[in-house]
Amino acid sequence: MINALTLDGLFRGFPARIIRADPEDAQMNMALRFFGDEVTALQVLWPDPEGRFPGEPGFTLTQPTFPV
Repeated sequence: MINALTLDGLFRGFPARIIRADPEDAQMNMALRFFGDEVTALQVLWPDPEGRFPGEPGFTLTQPTFPV
């Protein structure tokens, strides 16, 4: 994953991954309207039961679990 940060301790018992999201895909229309291209959207992801994150081979949770 590009621009990803994996954190232990954000949630109890499993790591979290923070990624950059496209502000337009993240439905941040008002923020984009007020601040323009300076808006950065971040998304928090969690792993499946086997510890794999979205985009990794074998990831078992469905995509709708991670809406932007």
